[in-house]
Amino acid sequence: MRSVRLAAAIACSIGIALSARVSAGPGRADTPPPERRARIGLVLSGGGAKGFAHIGALKVLEEAGVRVDYITGTSMGSVVGALYAIGYDAKALERLALDTDWNDLLSDTVSRRYYSIDEKNEDGKYILSLPLHDGGIGLPRGLIAGQKTMLLLARLMARYHHVRDFRQLPIPFRCVATDIENGKPIVLERGFLPEAVRASMSLPTAFNPVELDGRLLVDGGVVRNFPVSDAREMGADIVIGIDTGAPLYSKKEIDSIAKIMEQSVSFLGDISTKEEQKLCDILIQPAIREYNATSFSDAATLIARGEEAARRFLPQLAAIAADQRRHGIDPRPAASPALTGPIRISGITVTGLTNVSRSLLMGKLDIATPADITIDEIDEAMNRAYGSHFFEQVYYRLEPGPDGRVLAVTVNENATSLLKLGIHYDTDIKAALLLNATFRNMLGQGSKLMFDARLGQNPALIASYFIHSDFKPGIGFGVDVWFDQVDVDITDNQNNVIASLVYSDYGGTMRFQTIFSNAFALGLAAEKQYTDIQKKIAHYDPGVTYFQFTNYFAFCKVDLLDRTTYPRSGFALYGEAKLITDDLATKKDMNVSNYERYIARLDCFLPVHDRVSLLGACHWGLIRPYQADTAPVPYPLLFYIGGLYTYQESLFPFYGYRFMEVMWREALVFQYGIQIEPRRDTFVRLIANTAQTTSNAEEVPLQKDARLSGYGVSIGLLTPIGPIEITVMQSLQTHSVILHFNLGYRF
Repeated sequence: MRSVRLAAAIACSIGIALSARVSAGPGRADTPPPERRARIGLVLSGGGAKGFAHIGALKVLEEAGVRVDYITGTSMGSVVGALYAIGYDAKALERLALDTDWNDLLSDTVSRRYYSIDEKNEDGKYILSLPLHDGGIGLPRGLIAGQKTMLLLARLMARYHHVRDFRQLPIPFRCVATDIENGKPIVLERGFLPEAVRASMSLPTAFNPVELDGRLLVDGGVVRNFPVSDAREMGADIVIGIDTGAPLYSKKEIDSIAKIMEQSVSFLGDISTKEEQKLCDILIQPAIREYNATSFSDAATLIARGEEAARRFLPQLAAIAADQRRHGIDPRPAASPALTGPIRISGITVTGLTNVSRSLLMGKLDIATPADITIDEIDEAMNRAYGSHFFEQVYYRLEPGPDGRVLAVTVNENATSLLKLGIHYDTDIKAALLLNATFRNMLGQGSKLMFDARLGQNPALIASYFIHSDFKPGIGFGVDVWFDQVDVDITDNQNNVIASLVYSDYGGTMRFQTIFSNAFALGLAAEKQYTDIQKKIAHYDPGVTYFQFTNYFAFCKVDLLDRTTYPRSGFALYGEAKLITDDLATKKDMNVSNYERYIARLDCFLPVHDRVSLLGACHWGLIRPYQADTAPVPYPLLFYIGGLYTYQESLFPFYGYRFMEVMWREALVFQYGIQIEPRRDTFVRLIANTAQTTSNAEEVPLQKDARLSGYGVSIGLLTPIGPIEITVMQSLQTHSVILHFNLGYRF
């Protein structure tokens, strides 16, 4: 009887009889005046990926010809609702849902090409990063800062950045967030639209909260996941609600971390939703209980489920559309909400800088105003700044300016102190715990102080300081102090171990470096180096065991690899020219003379298929006496061939030989192979290599009697703790088979 009475009331208010009424409650009892048509409110609930079902329901609303007057939304409902409010139709939203790489979007990891070249070496080394503050270790406020999400929202909503009152959008809009300090719902209807939507979808523990007007805001679904009452307050006479939430999971259904996170923020929202549902006139509830908030790969199915659920109400929707037409309201007009083409940028403003210099940020943005640039180019600039690792988030607004637009950049600076942890084991270096402490801006704006430690059988310590110059972004000065210890086995021609030595290398470097781009750097450096060799097995006499060197060198780096571990494309180049002397030596009886040493390393990856890349490498090194000196080259200055990884510039990886097994004064190594990814994050590498060496720098290089060759097969898997890899390799000279195992990121 209540449904019949409500249907009659709605029929009176719009001048027609609705064919059916499905509602959990009476809704709004009063009727609008006869001279005024009924206003239609659309309410979209939260639900994470389940919110894709909203798009399917919108397709049916458009098919029926319903024109919406007000929109309210929470979380994913706020995303869909805001985009619909500014002109994106259901077809555009469906294309966005299906074409977006949601795993990438929510990873918050930008392409490695945006990393500053001085940060690329830190990529892929640690599995955990924790802030340091107040003398202790803290925890991050969320797993995702939301950099990529914010840039996507800013891009999609760029045409309406200037609108501060959401009631002035093509369709008036509100979204709901939660004040995490007191648990109260916060209705957002003014401000910067992307920022408001980002606050509404800040699922606790998953996304960092958003600070707006002095309040710390998280996902609105915590307290009001289905904001029907807000649509009523805006003036809606008839409310169409699409609820993609679900009743609380039972104990048996909670079988994943995604469901635990979803359940943990749903208790209060569940109580609120039941009350809000009673205020709906048409309540659409897609059958999506088997999906959860992270089911982004099921977008097509979720959209179809939303369409299927809405189609049951097609007669009621058609009746609403017919009444709108009688009042002269046309169906939703075509719109072009996307901002395309070049944008005139007349100036740049910055908000949020505290410890980082404006010079450093402007150097990373690299936008000289006035300029005509596209949204793509603005995104590139934001990612370059973010890739410096000085910022937790970098995003922008396009504000009206006197001659075009003003690019208003907002930054959230990263925690100035971080503790990073990792684990590693490989056949050469053995087990190790990796520790890193990084302090940014502690010793000057734009500075980075870093301590690295490899704790294990072969320990290593590095302290590094670098500061960017305010004179010109990208130019800076650095100091490095290091200690590195490795065990090295010496073998005879029959591949028998005849000695085991411990190499301890330590010293310091001062460098002046200029970074022309994220991929290219040049530098000059002076270095003091000490090497101590100790015997573990006494059947071999290495001769002099203690060395001091004072070195002067120039270097260049180019790094265009798409990622550090298992690159698929790009290349990396390192070149070094070094003068090695006995200047400032405290001992003059070490038979150390002056030497020239040159190193060139090139590693290339050429993709030939989505999952197949060809790889090639050329490593060359030469050391020779400076001028007419004829003293023998000390062991620490030679080039070492063998093993799979480069821990120092003088170590050349080589399949078929053990770590540092072969040493020469000159070496030229070629490596070539293929990398296959049969399934995501699983890799197979087939590699062959050759080396041509000479022990006398005056001899003709590449002589045949100094040729080495070998090959190997590696199978690797990328995991949350780093790569797990096993390699089988063989030398064509010794014919011995070597097994190598690696776990975790390399130090």
